[in-house]
Amino acid sequence: MMGILEDLATPLGFCWAVLVLSAAWLVLRESTRRRALLPGGLALILFLFGGTPLSAWMLAALERPYAGVKAEALPDADAIVMLGGILGPSANDLYGVDFNAAADRAIAATELLRLGRAPVLVAGGGAMQSLPEKPLESDLWLPWVEAWKLKPRRVHQLGACRNTHDEGMAVKRLMEEHRWKRVILVTSASHMRRAEGVFRRLDIPVDCFAADFRGISTLESGGFRVGVPRPTRLQCANDCLHEVFGWLVYRWRDWVR
Repeated sequence: MMGILEDLATPLGFCWAVLVLSAAWLVLRESTRRRALLPGGLALILFLFGGTPLSAWMLAALERPYAGVKAEALPDADAIVMLGGILGPSANDLYGVDFNAAADRAIAATELLRLGRAPVLVAGGGAMQSLPEKPLESDLWLPWVEAWKLKPRRVHQLGACRNTHDEGMAVKRLMEEHRWKRVILVTSASHMRRAEGVFRRLDIPVDCFAADFRGISTLESGGFRVGVPRPTRLQCANDCLHEVFGWLVYRWRDWVR
């Protein structure tokens, strides 16, 4: 009971409860029953995506093809390519960065470096527009790699890429310049299908090593409980729909194979 009250005390839980109560009140009055469709429909959508395992199942479906890959079993490659989107600037945090939920990518990439899967690290990510000097995301991340003595023989930065296709194009140029034969691609599991599709469309030989299995981990940690909508579950739905629509846009632009 206490857990339900705590969920209802959050902004999302409170708004959902208001929608439910509004719909119920309108239904009880015969003259306003049709008006209950709007608040009732919104409450139902929030419940399905935020109060049930549906969103975690959806996200996990994108992640499962890349689950179970062992770092030790990967073949050696010329470079490890870690896509951006793992952090933001933060003057009060260590190394001046605030790692987000996708920071598992950084852990995965550094572990591959430690295992010697490739001698070169390729770091992606855009420019930090919120800072006056607009450093690259990788400018903020690499000091952490160096401090932990995980720096590879060589590091390449992809520059201010706007999206995954830009990152793929930048990697393609590096491969041609340095005559690389194969790379290991590191990104979030839910994003891997689209990222792999971009690289294969550009004829880049790639082995995939995914991180950040948010959907699967949510289910493994008890995501089957049905109750008041939670922001974490809505985030799973957001990530899934972002990838589904992103794939469709990339297909329309002929950016994926």
